[in-house]
Amino acid sequence: MQASREWPMTLFFLAISMTLEISLFKLIILAHVTARLESMEAASTSGNWARWTLSALPS
Repeated sequence: MQASREWPMTLFFLAISMTLEISLFKLIILAHVTARLESMEAASTSGNWARWTLSALPS
């Protein structure tokens, strides 16, 4: 009977950890996109397109 009571709690904690992991992944993507947009904006205002093109290439 003890094992059958542990399953709901295990699934509950698994669901919470998956939700937190997905939220963290979304935050990382959002931070990356925001940084990329800021670098594009800085390059367009300064007029230095070559620097932005080089920074946009994968390293």
